[in-house]
Amino acid sequence: MRVLGPIDLDDALAAWALHECRGRRRRRLPRDVREIIDGPDGRAAALRFILATDIADEIDAAEPLACFHVAITAADVPAIVTGCRHWLDEWARWLIDEPTPAGRWVRTLAASTDPVAGPLLGITRESGRTITLLDGNHRAAAWVVHGDRGRCYAMVLNLIISRRECWWERSAVR
Repeated sequence: MRVLGPIDLDDALAAWALHECRGRRRRRLPRDVREIIDGPDGRAAALRFILATDIADEIDAAEPLACFHVAITAADVPAIVTGCRHWLDEWARWLIDEPTPAGRWVRTLAASTDPVAGPLLGITRESGRTITLLDGNHRAAAWVVHGDRGRCYAMVLNLIISRRECWWERSAVR
């Protein structure tokens, strides 16, 4: 993992919020909210939406200390846990063959000649032994598949450093 620099926690959360509100959650938003998110006040509107989620509550409960923009590589994959509490490498290799909407989405991303877009959002404690993905699990899975197919490149991750364990880490066992 290579630290690219510090990032304000609000900026990391805003990147996550805009990704969600302009992506898969967009269809769930009322038209007037979508128009706001697409406009100059989009960051603030998306943040209000995303801060009302359980994930935001878990981030707060983990007591964030700092946040960094980092580049992760294939060497980091064995230490990454998905938000669904599976090890990323194992989950990616299972999901790519699943006949589910999630599996189809990962196959679509993995079939692209473009690198998978970041940033992802993750959290780790001060000890930094594992990283738990809070956003970008499917994109990360496609990135792992790219690596398995010989297309190795770094993925950008906004990494929150926290004092306490995040709920999703509690049952990830290798």
